[in-house]
Amino acid sequence: MAVLLSSDLDDPNAYPYFLWDDPMTNSELRERLATASPPEHTRLLGKILREARDTEVWRYITPEEFARRWDELAPHLGRRRPFWEWLFTSWVSQGLLQVARMPTAWSRGLEQAWRHDTERETRCTMGLE
Repeated sequence: MAVLLSSDLDDPNAYPYFLWDDPMTNSELRERLATASPPEHTRLLGKILREARDTEVWRYITPEEFARRWDELAPHLGRRRPFWEWLFTSWVSQGLLQVARMPTAWSRGLEQAWRHDTERETRCTMGLE
């Protein structure tokens, strides 16, 4: 059965565009997130984080919860994983997000950002930029 996918995430009867391969209404998605087993909850959040627009994922998970659950969600992020690593690394380095433990991938990202900034500062000081 074909369903009409929608970008209206406020309509409980609409089928979210990011669930193109697993159609369910917004209402059904919320219900499943509220009642699913931990593995199913993680799978659904991974799908949202992988397929939805980054500005829309916060309807389903907070940045703090995402950071706390990084290790279990990361394997479900697919091609979007580098984006999420970059975003969280940026937020942590700017003091916008506090984390109890920095995931290794984020630590590498912070180190690379610091190295890039230091190299650029050196080039500017030497008049090369």
